[in-house]
Amino acid sequence: MSKRTRARNSALKRSSRAAAIFLILVSSLAGAGASTPAFNAAGSVEQVYSTGFAPSARVSLLTPRGKVLYTQKATALGGVLFRDVKPGFGYRVRRDSDGVKSGPLVVHDQSAAPWDPGIYQQTIAPGGYQYLTTRDGTKLALTVHPPTSPAGEPGLPSDTKLPNGPDFLPPYPTLVEYSGYAYADPAGPESGIAVLANLMGFAVVDISMRGMGCSGGAFDFFEPLQNLDGYDIIETIAHQPWVLDHKVGMMGISYGGISQLFTAQLQPPHLEAISPLSVIDATATTLYPGGNLNDGFAVAWAQERQSNARPSGPKSGQPYAWKQIQSGDAVCGANQALHGQAADLHAKIRANDHYKPAIADPLDPVTFVHKIKVPTFMACQFEDEQTGGHCPALVSHFTGTNKKWFTFTNGAHIDSLDPDTYNRWYDFLSLYVGHRAPLVNAAISHVAAPVVYQAAMGLPQSDVVMLPVDPIQAMPTYDLALAAFEKQPTVRVLFDNGAGASPLGDATPGNPYPGF
Repeated sequence: MSKRTRARNSALKRSSRAAAIFLILVSSLAGAGASTPAFNAAGSVEQVYSTGFAPSARVSLLTPRGKVLYTQKATALGGVLFRDVKPGFGYRVRRDSDGVKSGPLVVHDQSAAPWDPGIYQQTIAPGGYQYLTTRDGTKLALTVHPPTSPAGEPGLPSDTKLPNGPDFLPPYPTLVEYSGYAYADPAGPESGIAVLANLMGFAVVDISMRGMGCSGGAFDFFEPLQNLDGYDIIETIAHQPWVLDHKVGMMGISYGGISQLFTAQLQPPHLEAISPLSVIDATATTLYPGGNLNDGFAVAWAQERQSNARPSGPKSGQPYAWKQIQSGDAVCGANQALHGQAADLHAKIRANDHYKPAIADPLDPVTFVHKIKVPTFMACQFEDEQTGGHCPALVSHFTGTNKKWFTFTNGAHIDSLDPDTYNRWYDFLSLYVGHRAPLVNAAISHVAAPVVYQAAMGLPQSDVVMLPVDPIQAMPTYDLALAAFEKQPTVRVLFDNGAGASPLGDATPGNPYPGF
């Protein structure tokens, strides 16, 4: 064979190989295009979620070996959530109608350490309504209230003096208020107390739990994923340039107080302090006090949460979310896709009328508050008609920190904000989150107190409730105030609340002052 013939044959072979490779690539790309899912799927914490399906479409979760683990129908908004999935790599979501599968997914365990710390570099503006993305890609709705623009404004009297001047410019001492109520509502948090912290000089981040309002995901009562969301919230907010010292505290009453215990047990590195008010020691002591189902409050509360967790519409879900959707909030609209996968709280209540450690213990703060390492201020009432009177049982279990102060008194749910308690709460937040002497902003809280108590407790305008004189708020320096505060006993009990004298010396029965 001549050199020319061999060269020609070699060229033909190369050309044939190139053509074959081209055909393979074209075929591969065509096949990939045909099998690329039009839906989204993601692995989470012992869960897998997926959106973008037709209503009621049959969807299956496949194990790493390709076997069907679960099959269920998508919601009316095209979402599906698979719970109780073992951690591992290689799970896939399959649309059963045509067999199209997602790419391989990772299902994570409950470890607090972030999967990708880079998520904490996302930008959160120092004011207004926006979204924060958690480790599994879920977007949580929030509103940032800087101290110079208190939550719920308008609402305060026009002559209320607001924090201003160089002491109230960013970076702000910052607090997070986190629950399943409509905290993210731009008009002001439902059942929140952010305005009080704003008047103290703090920025407050009001954020709604997953599956509620405009937040994505599906709701369940204090599932591990909610606690991990709390961890991600703390770390993300702490990384913002407008946050003082890149550390944040937590504040809130009732639901917003309980969530602090669940979040703080995970020990987020940039959590500064917590201040839970009117909380539970265990779910059962509120839900089944004395072994009897609490259908006076607890069941009704669960029913309301179940209703709030529905996809938002004209007559369902949280009203503010429907307003957001109607005004063009596309993220809020898309976030409704998984709301229909909320856990059935009624079924959980019926199935757990007896103590089952594996289910009850993770929901009982008394089993995990020993893990909390940050300074803590807590206040509760012995006759709390909502969360119950067992909160003091937590004291002996708070072994993870030496900086802890508890105030207990007779009274109702709201009485954790009574004047004497309010003073100590303010001092605590000023010293351990604000790192400044309480003297700096005490005057504003004292001036606003009558208006605050009239609004919070429904008192008539003729009934003026004032904050008592607080020696710590007269200390001229931070160091002196801190030393004085830390000399106070760990536990304080205020007796005969409602029978004491006001700072002016008058005693109106029922006013929130202790007898001794």
